[in-house]
Amino acid sequence: MASVGFSLFNMSSQFVTVAGVLCSTFLSLKFGKKAVAIAGFSVSTVFMALFALLPRDAVGSLFLMEYARALAYAPTIPLIWSMFADVVDYSGWKTGRRITGVIYATILFGLKTGLSLGGALAGWLLSGFGYRPNVVQTTHALDGIRYTISLFPTVLFGVVIVCLICYKIGRKLNLQIQDELAARRQKFASAG
Repeated sequence: MASVGFSLFNMSSQFVTVAGVLCSTFLSLKFGKKAVAIAGFSVSTVFMALFALLPRDAVGSLFLMEYARALAYAPTIPLIWSMFADVVDYSGWKTGRRITGVIYATILFGLKTGLSLGGALAGWLLSGFGYRPNVVQTTHALDGIRYTISLFPTVLFGVVIVCLICYKIGRKLNLQIQDELAARRQKFASAG
């Protein structure tokens, strides 16, 4: 029964995520990519932290909070990739040279490294709390599971939020970059 409930939890959360992703273009056009990303990560962080406060038998509340978290986080998924492209444009705008491959290779290396270390870190944390597979978990291990899906990611999301606040490419600068790059391309095309 528990595995069916967990499957339902994950599957229904993915449907909510898809709905949120579909809203990302509208939100980014209305508020700007950076603002939507900061808001999405901030609201997601709050809901993740609140998971730690839920009683163990609050299954309905858990589903609702996960839906709210997924809906807040979902628009950030495509926007972050779009912001990577903005970094490529920013680099070309500043230096006059496009280094798309280098930038994307660096981003993907960081992403894959983070995914690898994140998976390992989750395992180490659970092991440190005494988690053992296929047995009834101790209270300490259950707390470890709760913290691993709530408080520990909340800290890392906080780092992401700080990085996004320091991120220079807001809506105004992005429009300036796009206009100046278009003018450069036009000038280059008419000279050739």
